[in-house]
Amino acid sequence: MEQQSLEDFLQNTSLSAQSGTPHGQYYLGWLYRTGRGVQKSNAEAIKWWKLAAENGSVDAQYALGSIYRRGDGLLKSGAEAVKWWKLAAESGSVDAQYALGWIYRNGDGVHKNNAEAVKWWKLAAENGETRAQGNLGGMYLYGKGTRKNLAEALRLLRTAASSGDANAQYTIGFSRERAIPLDERMEWLHKAADNGHFMAQRFLAVLYASGSVVERRDLVTALKLIIQANRTKNSIPSRAIYFAIRLFMNKEQVAEANRLAKDAPSAAAQDNPTEPPAPRD
Repeated sequence: MEQQSLEDFLQNTSLSAQSGTPHGQYYLGWLYRTGRGVQKSNAEAIKWWKLAAENGSVDAQYALGSIYRRGDGLLKSGAEAVKWWKLAAESGSVDAQYALGWIYRNGDGVHKNNAEAVKWWKLAAENGETRAQGNLGGMYLYGKGTRKNLAEALRLLRTAASSGDANAQYTIGFSRERAIPLDERMEWLHKAADNGHFMAQRFLAVLYASGSVVERRDLVTALKLIIQANRTKNSIPSRAIYFAIRLFMNKEQVAEANRLAKDAPSAAAQDNPTEPPAPRD
């Protein structure tokens, strides 16, 4: 965008926001949030998003909920996050429906409530939200916030896993349910590990190091996986497993494991609520 047209665009957006148009207010807030064409400012973003949210902008309501959850430029408040997310969710925001399920499931600033998590994830899942489908499947699998329902759990988990959701892939792979064939569980574990799920990487590392379930004991693959797990999320248990595996390896094997880990993808699986969406023209 040329400088003159950018200036015209910002001026028109500012005029739209000042005239009370919710879309213009949200758009201007998003520009300040991201620093697109203006000096980045959370304070200005919040100012315009509050106006837009009060004027019924669903995107702004979701955005404010996200800001309150993180405490970016505002005092962190789970209650305020829920307040704004509920308004957005009741107006059909799938992002807000998912976020409400997430905050109630994790108890992040609010009292943990599995039944409320199930309620909101059901809505999001029905609206095609992949992460909600996977998480809801996990709730049915373990009977959390709802009655255990293996058939519904597997339907939802397989749907989400087939769409690339690493958490759903790991949940199937880690399950002890006899209704899930062992080869299917291993397939999903490997896919979750490839998609950056550190628990899948760590679990597979233990399996390969011990020779359990897998075709043969493979220390190089085990060390590669635990290196990936530590790269994704460094933790004391993962570091302990790393040193335990290394005790039984020679220098050449360690070097090969490091080489394989270096060449492996490093993306980390995410399930937390997303950033506010870009404005829709």
